Formats: sequence, structure tokens, C-alpha cells
Amino acid sequence: MVAFSTSNGWREVRPHLVSYLVSYLSAVLDHINELSSAYERNAWLDGDCCDHSDTVYNQIVSVLNNAAEAYVPEHRKTYFKFWWDEELRLLKAAPVDANKLWKAAGKPRHGSVYNACQSSRKRYRARLRDKQAMETQSYTNDLHDALLLNNGATFWKCWQSKFEKTKKYT
Repeated sequence: MVAFSTSNGWREVRPHLVSYLVSYLSAVLDHINELSSAYERNAWLDGDCCDHSDTVYNQIVSVLNNAAEAYVPEHRKTYFKFWWDEELRLLKAAPVDANKLWKAAGKPRHGSVYNACQSSRKRYRARLRDKQAMETQSYTNDLHDALLLNNGATFWKCWQSKFEKTKKYT
């Protein structure tokens, strides 16, 4: 995992997201370098590089948009769960493995294989519910803090980030 600093502290980034970022940055840098060398050549020929500022701006925006479309996956806001962590991943793997063993044993309705399957599934579901409840608690804490600070702009930004479901982000 790669970590980066935010205003709320350190966050971890999943490795596959890092690969998207590296691909995006590589594509952007390649195209920007091409644009840069082309405009340097043209600036020497024209004698004035300031006449091309709108064209340069539009081409840079186009490069950024094209790279984003090619390399950055687009998901709804609710796709990434900030509360999903290594503990839940391991807890989910246990019932999957227990279920495979249960099926291989002929799907018994009683016995140690059945009990192991049910208990691992119950542990996973209980912890999943706890983590999902923490998501709601986090929302209300963030909103409460914004209201306490008497900062209307921060409150509404927080509100929109938590409850606006129709927009997509990348």
C-alpha cells in the first residue's frame, strides 16, 4: 500500500490505483513534452509565443481529459468504501473458504464443517455491519464538526460529499 497525507491524516491507496496514477502521469508527461517541444520550435519561428496561449491551454486541457478517460477508472461515489480494510478482507476470505469446504463435504446440515461455515459467516457479517455503522457515524461526526465551527461553506461541502448520490467521480 502507498500512503499519502490529507487534511484528515494519512490515507492508504490500493496498489491498483497507484498503477492507474502512474499510467496517467506517464501519458500526460509524454504528451505535454511533445506539445512543449512543438511550441518551442514554433515560438522561435513566429517570434511571439503569447499569441498561442489559448491554443496551448486548450491542447493541455485536451491532453489531461484524454489521459483521464484512458487511464482513470470512473466509479460512483459509493463504490469505494473507506471502511473496507485488511481485517474485512481476511474475514471475508474465511467464509468463502469454509463454504468451499462445506460444499466439498456434500453440504451437510449438521456437524463441525457446517458449524465452522456458519460461525465464520456470522463473524464476517457482524463485523461488516459494525464497519458500515461506523460509516454513518463518521458522516454525522464530520457534519457536526462543521456545524460547531460555524462554517457554512464547509458544512455544505461536507453534506454534498456525503449525500449527493447522482454524480460520478474518477
